[in-house]
Amino acid sequence: MSFLARDALPPSQTLPQTRPLLLYLYLCAIVVLYYDHALSLPAEITYIWRRPKTRSALWFLLNRYLTFFATIPVTALNFVQFNHQSCGQYALFRQILLVVQVIVVDLILSLRVYALYGLQRKIIYILAVATAIGLGITGWSISHQDNTRDLEDYSVRGCFLPLSSDSGIHIAAIWEALLAYDLLIFVLILARPIQLGRRHNNEASSNPIIRLVTRDGAMYFVVMALANLANIITFYVGGPFFKGSLSTLATSVSVTLTSRLMLNLHALADRGLYAGAAGAGWTTTGETTTAAATGETLDTVLGNSYAYVSRGYDTTADDVEMAPRH
Repeated sequence: MSFLARDALPPSQTLPQTRPLLLYLYLCAIVVLYYDHALSLPAEITYIWRRPKTRSALWFLLNRYLTFFATIPVTALNFVQFNHQSCGQYALFRQILLVVQVIVVDLILSLRVYALYGLQRKIIYILAVATAIGLGITGWSISHQDNTRDLEDYSVRGCFLPLSSDSGIHIAAIWEALLAYDLLIFVLILARPIQLGRRHNNEASSNPIIRLVTRDGAMYFVVMALANLANIITFYVGGPFFKGSLSTLATSVSVTLTSRLMLNLHALADRGLYAGAAGAGWTTTGETTTAAATGETLDTVLGNSYAYVSRGYDTTADDVEMAPRH
C-alpha cells in the first residue's frame, strides 16, 4: 500500500490495509510523549512539585498534562467501533484538540519571548497581530470541513476517515499558520541576544539564562518545525487516510520539547534561587540571589520589566513569573 494518494481505489478497500500503519504512526507519537515524560519526571518533581506553585509552574503543568490525559481516551478510542457519522464528529474534535495543544505550546513560548524582551509592549502587539491572523485562518479552515469522503462499509475499529484533496488543503492551512507563528517566535528569540550584545558590549548576551533560551529555543524550533513540516506534507501528497497522519506526532514533539525548555529554565533558576551556584556566577544572601558575574538577574529574561541589563538586583522566586517589581 503506497503512502501516496490512491484515489483509484475505494476508501473502504484501502482502509483495512492502511489501518496498521496508521496505528504504528500513532504509537510512535505516544511513545515519544510518555517515554520522555518518564525520563523527565524526576526533574519535574524536583523543580515543579517541590517548589512553590508559581504561574510559570502552572503553565508547565497545563502543557504537560493536557496532552498527557487527553491522549489516554484518544488511544482507547482507536479500538472502539464507530459509525460514519460519529467518526466524523470525533475526527473534527480530535483535530481541534490537537490544535489547542499546539496553541498552548505557542502561548507559553510567546510568554517566554515577551519576558525575554523585558515585557515590551511592541512584542505583544506583534504577537497579537500574528495570533489574530492565525485564528482567522483556523476559523476559515474549520468552516470548510464539509467534504470528507464517505465510506461504503465502515467495518474496522477506530476512527479513520479519508480526506479529499480539498479538505486536506484546508486543514493543512491551520498547521501552516502554526508553523509560521513558530518561525516568528524563532526569529524573535535569535534577535534578542544580538540586540543586547550591541547595546551592552556582549555582556548581557553572555547571561546564562539568555544563552539557555536562545540555545534551547533555536534547537527545539528546528525539531518542531521539521515535525510540523512533515505533517503538512502529508496533507498534500498523502493518500486519503494518510492526510494529517503525523498530526499527533508533531503535537507530541512540540509538547515534549516545550516541557523540556521550561524544565531547563526552572532548573537554572533553581540553581540561582536556591543553591547559589557560585561557579555559574550566582551569589546567595538569605532568600534572595544576585547574578553578580553577569550583572543581570532572572528579572529581564524571565520577565521583570524594571530590571536593567547593566545592573544587578536581588532576585526572588516571583521574578520567574514575569511580575514587575513594585
